[in-house]
Amino acid sequence: MTKYGRWILALTLVVVISYWKIIFTKQFLILWQWEMVSQHYAWYTYVAQYVRKGILPLWDPFRYAGNTFIGEMQTGLFYPLKVPLYFAPLDQNGLLSERAYNLYYVFSHWLIAVFTFLLVRRLRLGNLAAVVAGICFGLGGFVQWTPWPYMLDAMAWLPLVFLFLLRAFESDGSFVRLSNAAVAGLALGMTVLAGSIHFALIDAIVAVTLTAYLWSFERHKISTASAAAILVTVGTVSIVSSAVQLLPSLEYSRFAYRWFGADFPLRSLQRIPYWGLESTRFGPQSLFAFVLGEADAGKSDATTYFGVLPLILAIIGGWKYWSRPLVRYLVALALISCIYTWGSASFLHGVLYLTPYLNIAREADRFIYLTHFAMGILAAFGVQFLFEDRTADMVLHLSPVIRILKWVVIGFAVVLAATSLHLPIAVTEKTYLSFFFLAASYGLLLFLREHTGRMAQFVLLFLITWDSYSFSWTIQPRVEKQKQNDDALAQLVYDRKLADFIKAQPGMPRVHFDMEASPNIGNAYGVPVTWAMSATMLADYTDGFGYPQQRNLLSVRYTVRRKSDKSTAATPVYSDDMWNVYENPEALPRAWIVHSVEVDRSAERPLKRIVDPTFDLRRTVLVENPVEPPLDGHRVEFEDIVRWLTNEPNRLELEVTAGGPGLLVLSEVFYPGWTARVDGVPATIYRADGLLRAVPIAQGTHRVSLRYKPASVRWGVILTVLTFLGVLCLGRFRDPKRSA
Repeated sequence: MTKYGRWILALTLVVVISYWKIIFTKQFLILWQWEMVSQHYAWYTYVAQYVRKGILPLWDPFRYAGNTFIGEMQTGLFYPLKVPLYFAPLDQNGLLSERAYNLYYVFSHWLIAVFTFLLVRRLRLGNLAAVVAGICFGLGGFVQWTPWPYMLDAMAWLPLVFLFLLRAFESDGSFVRLSNAAVAGLALGMTVLAGSIHFALIDAIVAVTLTAYLWSFERHKISTASAAAILVTVGTVSIVSSAVQLLPSLEYSRFAYRWFGADFPLRSLQRIPYWGLESTRFGPQSLFAFVLGEADAGKSDATTYFGVLPLILAIIGGWKYWSRPLVRYLVALALISCIYTWGSASFLHGVLYLTPYLNIAREADRFIYLTHFAMGILAAFGVQFLFEDRTADMVLHLSPVIRILKWVVIGFAVVLAATSLHLPIAVTEKTYLSFFFLAASYGLLLFLREHTGRMAQFVLLFLITWDSYSFSWTIQPRVEKQKQNDDALAQLVYDRKLADFIKAQPGMPRVHFDMEASPNIGNAYGVPVTWAMSATMLADYTDGFGYPQQRNLLSVRYTVRRKSDKSTAATPVYSDDMWNVYENPEALPRAWIVHSVEVDRSAERPLKRIVDPTFDLRRTVLVENPVEPPLDGHRVEFEDIVRWLTNEPNRLELEVTAGGPGLLVLSEVFYPGWTARVDGVPATIYRADGLLRAVPIAQGTHRVSLRYKPASVRWGVILTVLTFLGVLCLGRFRDPKRSA
């Protein structure tokens, strides 16, 4: 690494300069989008708050009457590089530091850039070429347009998957070959730990196609069995290294819905209908967006734009090094991925829809990530041709590219001139900026025909960095967003007053926000809420959501409406400039004791008896299986008392005094992995009222404790830790010369 230190330092400087707005000032925002704040920022805040207390929060008690925090993959709880973020200082509101979040965002881009640099150096290209590739992929294209932290974390590992697959095919000897394949598998596993099954599938496609392609050129050296062993090793290691995340997520998928852009959800592993894949895709018009950064690319928030000069360099790299098999693979990867992003406008997309599980990666536009990755490496080859693989007196022959560029620039200039004469052609400042980068790239290529000195190198890096910087949309001025009332982070900070009011009320009541796009004061401030933004939700909970009886069952004592909502004449118990809060006196407590049960084995949700407003939830509970010993007919000697002792993410403890044998019903969702003890003795947890948990207790005073200790996590930790240790040990002996 030391031999690359100076160049990695230069790459680091470029990253820092590119994100100066959020590193050195507080005038700009990443955290302005509602979904970003309600999901990842609130989730990371929740984890940081409890990690500091020595608790790894496997369960989330604040959303949906309880939900598995580890089953929702996007939380990325087990991604090891997030650990420093969780220990960063909290702000004065007890929230995760915005600066720490911003720095982590910048770090993710830096990691992508550095890993890309290392890959290009492994391809035996020069340091300048490697820096250009790092800037192009790490700071441009889809990576630049992605605000989601779990996606950035996942995208960082494709260069290492690629690098170690190449090393596996270049290695002599089965042991070294499979050791490199294992490291590639570990890198692929990190995409899962980061929280993205989508990008894990995309990277897996690269692993399969690259392995097949390399084997087709190395058949004289590597047998079919050896190539298959490489691929099996990558797949196996990626699965077992991410088992701590995969096993809980697979367990959760059996009970959960996922949303896919329609008005209704599907079961997690249910095939998405083809029409449901239309919400996020590019189209043929996206070809123009490769040159014009503001051009409409289709039904997507992202774009195909990668920068003018990087595009030209990629074309030069593919053209001049076409004889290299790997370059041909990269060109094919870029083109095929780009066409796939067209969705239903692409025949390829329709055919591949039949591939099992590929529909899980439903957003076709995300495959542009592969196009931009391949273009970044091809751009490095272009730089190699322009600067490295030539002598000082060598004149480059780029006439075809320069002629095309010349006429593009002339045509563009004519269009802009017509606009200046008030002809009906719509252009913006970004249009002129695109013209500038086209003209500047044309001029630089003319200059590079005879010059390759430091000034030319500096101008090259400057133009590429400037281009990617100019078309970024993720960072916005704080003042402007606040003027537009579009600052979700400021809203969450303001909502601390509301959260403090709710938390001050006795009995740990839940809150229902009667609106769309409600703030996640659950994970941010520890207020139990009925709903918060998420890609998945338990089916039992979802199917009963909205019924008045279920809200009573879930201890929803307060309903929050916007101040402007005049749908009720009731008097609010709390009010501020944004919210009115109304009390529901019918809400049940968070735990109570019943002495009468009915058996209802129906799979219908919600249960019919629960919907019936005459059914007394306080006195009778519905269970799937008979309670042992039976409860009916027992006389209650005295009043029941329930007192909460502990309410933590993975642990609940209560002291109860029952006037007779009964069931302690907890307003917490039923889910596998929870165990119960009564006075230290294991007890059965029954599914109550089709949704909640219930524990049988005898007459008298007892201590009831529940723990969330899922076997999926226990086995996942064992497999993940052993795999990481095993691969690290293999790395010590991967190079025979080093181990000698």
